[in-house]
Amino acid sequence: MSTVELSTIDYEVAEAEGCLHSKNRKLLELWLAHRGEDGTASRDDLSPALLVPLLGGISVTEPVDGGKDFHFRLVGARNEERLGFKATGKLMSDCYGPRMAAELIALHKRVLDSRKPAVLRGRFLGIGLEHALFEALFLPVRNSTGGLQVLAGMYDMSES
Repeated sequence: MSTVELSTIDYEVAEAEGCLHSKNRKLLELWLAHRGEDGTASRDDLSPALLVPLLGGISVTEPVDGGKDFHFRLVGARNEERLGFKATGKLMSDCYGPRMAAELIALHKRVLDSRKPAVLRGRFLGIGLEHALFEALFLPVRNSTGGLQVLAGMYDMSES
């Protein structure tokens, strides 16, 4: 994996109404089938066995300091490969430039506060992925101790 100057990563995105990518549609379908009354699904119910075909594009984040930042608990290998750095174990604010980090933190916080999914479509800029259109789906989930997390799927639209 090459080293990327994280502050050079930017993006252009737009929020979308629904999922177009087949893997995000499958992830949303699984989440909806396991969503509880509180608007979240339990990560225990979304077992790795159910997610195997989606794993390379999956990420799991959790809020830090009341949602002022988010910690990447897991980032799928395919996405780390595309981005050119290892994000698993890092804070969102350490992975991206200030504007991109602030916007992603606000989106993740909104997903947890509203208990509603969000979908973005766009391109990463500054890392050779300007030509690729990506779709990302963000879903509110709870971990085994009841803590809130965001389960996300991010996939290249040319690979649907």
